[in-house]
Amino acid sequence: MKKNKLKKLTWIFLFFFLLAAAGAALDFAVGEVTAFTGELWLDAFGNGDFTRVAKPGEPLYKNSVLKTGGEAQASITVIDTVKEIYPGSLVSIEKIISLETRKKTSPWFAPLVDILHRITGFLFPGEKSVDFISRGSEKLTTYDALFRFEEEEEESSVVLEELKFLLQAKDLKKADYTPGEYDYRKGFCYFQLGNYEAAAALLEQAYKLSVKTADTPGNSPWFAQSLFLIKGVNHYMLADYTNAAFFLEKFISRNATNEYAAYASWLLLDSLVNLKQQDKVQEYLVKVWDLFKEHRYQNEFAAYLEGIK
Repeated sequence: MKKNKLKKLTWIFLFFFLLAAAGAALDFAVGEVTAFTGELWLDAFGNGDFTRVAKPGEPLYKNSVLKTGGEAQASITVIDTVKEIYPGSLVSIEKIISLETRKKTSPWFAPLVDILHRITGFLFPGEKSVDFISRGSEKLTTYDALFRFEEEEEESSVVLEELKFLLQAKDLKKADYTPGEYDYRKGFCYFQLGNYEAAAALLEQAYKLSVKTADTPGNSPWFAQSLFLIKGVNHYMLADYTNAAFFLEKFISRNATNEYAAYASWLLLDSLVNLKQQDKVQEYLVKVWDLFKEHRYQNEFAAYLEGIK
């Protein structure tokens, strides 16, 4: 009798030991806050309980969420990757891990994303030429020029200055912007800085505010086509393939002859592959292959096709 009782207690102890070990594994740190300025808040385990970060070295877990104030900035290390967290951001560590994993497992992914970041400022033929004003530095440059800076750091600096202006400006008048433009500009900045979560909500708001005119020929806001492309790519970066396909298709249907339609088509195809929409995949395979014939990235696209067979 005593042996059975002892055996039972042993199994109970083992059960709770394994349960505790599993919990510890779930809470295993995947990175840390390496530096920050201003107010930085951390929800360590993703349960909605934010506490202010007091000093660098704070551990980060898979479910952690970081939030920065309007003038704050932080640098973090996650799975050996250094990431910058910009002002006014809400960032999920799990999303960062997912994105970095995709970059490392798909040799074509990172170069294509870099290309798309650099071409999203393109002003489409026939549209009003609108200047991207970096008011913080009193620079004035066109979107087209912005994405042809020789140094990536200079590009990021200009975008960050614009973001800070938009976050800090208290006297902006709605009359100064077309419907959705203010949200678009902020979302655009976050997108270019790689903060796709912050960009998502703003770009969605811009789309909702401008959608009444964006789909009306001859009555579109100046940023309509850029919005379709940026929003599509942004959804793709967050692995939201349904919305990525929707907006990328909108962009392509309006810019079929645009040289950047090839890159958007590639992401549209991969979105359909991830959605397992085989009929559409077969339909687009031929179209996208034609776009990449004799293209400078023909070999990379061919390698991608081999990978999805």
